[in-house]
Amino acid sequence: MTSQDIIDVANQLKGINITHANNAATTMLDFARKPDAGGTKGKVVKLKSNMFAVRFGSGAPAPAASAPPARAGGGGGKGGKKGAGGGKAAGGAKATSATTSNAPMIYQYDVIIRGLNDDNEQGSTRAKAVPARLLLEIVQAALRELKSQPEAGVTDLQLRAFAFDGRRIAYTAHRLPLDAITVDTTLPPKQDLPELERYPLTKPGTVSATDQGGNRPFTVEFKLTREIDLGNLLDFCSGDRQAIMGAGSAVPENVSSALQALEIALRASQQQHCDVIIGGRRFFTGANSASVEGTGTSIWKGFFQSARPTALGPVVNLDVSFSAFLDKGELGALCVALLGRGGGGGGGGGRGGRGGGGDRGRGRGGGRGGAPAPPQA
Repeated sequence: MTSQDIIDVANQLKGINITHANNAATTMLDFARKPDAGGTKGKVVKLKSNMFAVRFGSGAPAPAASAPPARAGGGGGKGGKKGAGGGKAAGGAKATSATTSNAPMIYQYDVIIRGLNDDNEQGSTRAKAVPARLLLEIVQAALRELKSQPEAGVTDLQLRAFAFDGRRIAYTAHRLPLDAITVDTTLPPKQDLPELERYPLTKPGTVSATDQGGNRPFTVEFKLTREIDLGNLLDFCSGDRQAIMGAGSAVPENVSSALQALEIALRASQQQHCDVIIGGRRFFTGANSASVEGTGTSIWKGFFQSARPTALGPVVNLDVSFSAFLDKGELGALCVALLGRGGGGGGGGGRGGRGGGGDRGRGRGGGRGGAPAPPQA
């Protein structure tokens, strides 16, 4: 190529008008599409990854639109909303029946709990402080109550498939017979810790909380809010242009809803059958914990779990995770350790072997740097 050829090419490039598309690089199909499913040419390379394929069984036909909802365990109730069968799925795309797409449907329910201490009901600002474990106990008690009432028409299979997110949303692969069900349930009375002789829980002449007795009543309402077709997720993963471009975003709403439902279902299974502490997408157990001497804390080993879409289909990504937790034990000793006032810690020595000397090592003791330092005011 001569210098004149280069000049000619440069002049041609000047005439090209390059504009920026608003949705450029926002979807999986902005790149060149693969001509096939792969694995037909070249040398086979086996890889091990921390992603595990998700397979769905064939979905059952959706039940017919239900009759007006009735109140379970509390007399007649008001009419509920119209059955959610048919219509459109999230994101504006027309819903495809489970039998057509050969993928099951997921049904999303709003869970409204009333009776959480006067004005502290779900949805209020103060309700955010209610422990998720308590909300889970209330929902499980409500489901058991539904199972015990033949008129509710709820089967054991429908209840086992229920996955609660610990706040306000639940998912199930088996639609309940009614689009809205309200049930009254109770939990046993709270069990207070035993009183210490030096620190009584109540004033003389008053009745303790445990003596007041009585179960704690709650009202739980389940309301069907949407149907999620897992076929939309499969279409998105397989590169169906209509499924991906329809919403005009990186992850269409119906796809993100399906992924969220999968994650809640996986988390609910861990919560119900395993002794773990859950923090978002991370799960921890104290079985293999390592104590950090003198700090009142331990490092717990766990795992990270997330549902993700890939070109080969939906997968569950698993990875190792670590986090610090407070130790259990006598409160006074833990406070001393957490505040760094004890003599057996290694905090001072770990910063340079100063023991009790210096501002940073004051009162922490020199686990590596010498004798423990005395507490200082």
